[in-house]
Amino acid sequence: MSAESIQVEVTRDARDYRSAIWLNYWHGGGWLWMVAMGLIGAVVSCLLAEPWESPVVEAAITAGLVLGAMFIAHAITILLTAAGAMKLPGAREPVRYAFSEESLGVSSNVGHGTTNWVNWRKAFENRRVIVVRHRVNLMHILPKRQLSAKQQEQIRALLRRVLAGRVAFMEQRT
Repeated sequence: MSAESIQVEVTRDARDYRSAIWLNYWHGGGWLWMVAMGLIGAVVSCLLAEPWESPVVEAAITAGLVLGAMFIAHAITILLTAAGAMKLPGAREPVRYAFSEESLGVSSNVGHGTTNWVNWRKAFENRRVIVVRHRVNLMHILPKRQLSAKQQEQIRALLRRVLAGRVAFMEQRT
């Protein structure tokens, strides 16, 4: 294990926030609510169907409508959340991170702090960002375009060690 910390500085834009919020949504199980509501709608539709009508067709149509409406509602919510996040103090300012075996240190023009890894829930990525998520659903967003390939791999390796099994990185999906 390395005793040295990995130091990076990043600045996020609206696309990074949207990407991270979508990613958090899918990794956080929010999509399960959409499926559950679609299934509930399908069951209710079957129960309310007239005997001469096809309850299966009605259930499928109802489930599709519920899922579609929920997806659109969630997309709008995510866009509004990202827009709101961009208005917060320091949202567009540089943030400095210090990743070590013991903790994650964060410093910006609005504050600074260090948190031990036991308080961090998971880490995941997509093509645009690496997200490190705290237990209270606080996210730190690292835009990949601002990290060298070496920094990305160092951060992934460290997160694999300190979050043991709670990471979902792209190269693990292939």
